[in-house]
Amino acid sequence: MKKSIYVKLFLFLVSLILCSCKYGLYSLLFNEDDVDDRSSSLTVLSSDDIPDVGDSSLYSFVVFTDPHFGASAKRYDDEFLTWYENQLCLSDESLRPRFAVCLGDCADSGESSEYDDYNSVINKIIELGNEAFSISNYHVYSTIGNHDLYNNGYENYKKKVYPYKTYYKFSVCSSAGEKYFTYFFLDSANGTLGDEQLDDFAEQIKEDSNPKIIFTHYPVYAGGNILMTMQNTTERNLLLTLFEKYNAKEVLEGHAHKNYGYDYGDFEENVTASYLYSRQCRLVTVNEDTEEVSTAVIDF
Repeated sequence: MKKSIYVKLFLFLVSLILCSCKYGLYSLLFNEDDVDDRSSSLTVLSSDDIPDVGDSSLYSFVVFTDPHFGASAKRYDDEFLTWYENQLCLSDESLRPRFAVCLGDCADSGESSEYDDYNSVINKIIELGNEAFSISNYHVYSTIGNHDLYNNGYENYKKKVYPYKTYYKFSVCSSAGEKYFTYFFLDSANGTLGDEQLDDFAEQIKEDSNPKIIFTHYPVYAGGNILMTMQNTTERNLLLTLFEKYNAKEVLEGHAHKNYGYDYGDFEENVTASYLYSRQCRLVTVNEDTEEVSTAVIDF
């Protein structure tokens, strides 16, 4: 009886690993690229790469994740762009997104053409934002996901996906505000930050006194969906401690293809459902005066 159970468990695990012959075992185990080679040190974005959040201390931005360009599924890009355009026209300017963030898996299998398709939608978002705010530097930021590594996809990602970095930050304050927020973008595409990025991030977050918003593809914990979170419990515990101790207000994540999260008291960790498979995104609103961050799940 026990032997039968073990055989069934083994076959189940093998079926999970081999569920997509498009990628194969090598790709699914994320061994095509090492996070320590990609993200050993933080890049601070230049002033040209920092979003214009306007003249109010209350502003919003959009988060979406897992668009999986190249996947064999019906796409709803036009519906998303229609929603985005309408959001930019709202009379309440605090709800008009000042920038957007994609939380990874931009491409489904790391192919160059998939990043081109991704950028075709991103460029339309940029055009809408530039027109809405009469500017020329609207931005859509990205974090790297595990699917972006498939088939040596990082070589394409770093050439085609703005801002062409996987571990970076910027700080921004409205012209009417006094309190800067710092936005950290982490590289968790291998399911871990790796030793070098983790050590560097621990120093970077400690040295930055601003309230912070963190972006990462893999959920750190988010209420304990263990199959979809970072697997190293020591790493998870350290990150949650850093977020708590050094003034994180919101941690935003993808990968799991559904909405879930956890309120730690001083900050929240929220996973957003898949852009492609759930037709959802998240509107994030920042209040510089109170240092509060609120989010709302959006269907498009």
